[in-house]
Amino acid sequence: MLHTKSIAASDFDNIRVCIAKTKELSEIILNGTPQNYESKWIGDDIVTWSNTICKVSGQKVKELIVNGKAIIYEKGTGGDSGDIENIRACITKAKNYAGVTLEDIPVEYDSNWISDDVVTWNEAQCSVSSQIVHDLIVKNTIVIYKKYSGIDAYKLNKKYLMNLNFP
Repeated sequence: MLHTKSIAASDFDNIRVCIAKTKELSEIILNGTPQNYESKWIGDDIVTWSNTICKVSGQKVKELIVNGKAIIYEKGTGGDSGDIENIRACITKAKNYAGVTLEDIPVEYDSNWISDDVVTWNEAQCSVSSQIVHDLIVKNTIVIYKKYSGIDAYKLNKKYLMNLNFP
């Protein structure tokens, strides 16, 4: 089922372009209905299927990730072109700090121009910007909090800084 607020005719054209480009470059045939379509007024639209993320604008595919591998990746195209690296940063932190292996393709990727991007899997949610994980929740447990390895580490550092006496 496609989760979106509304789809314009140009959005359907972008979906068709993603399907065609995926078939052309990876020989994988996607069904016509993506899991999610995030239409952006400014920047690239993001279309996701279970094994594919397609970043597209004006019927031109700018990023295409199929089965966790970047097929097309253009730096400097509208919005943040570091989506792939942000996803990888979240996957690495989940493995290193929680011992959980996340899929290469997230369930949802909310790319934000001003604030952190939010990457979501069934068992995890990650707030990330410029490959720096700010917050990570895995299986309902806070693993990284405000760039620290959990809430206790954050509180300890805050307490330490408050106790410093500067001349």
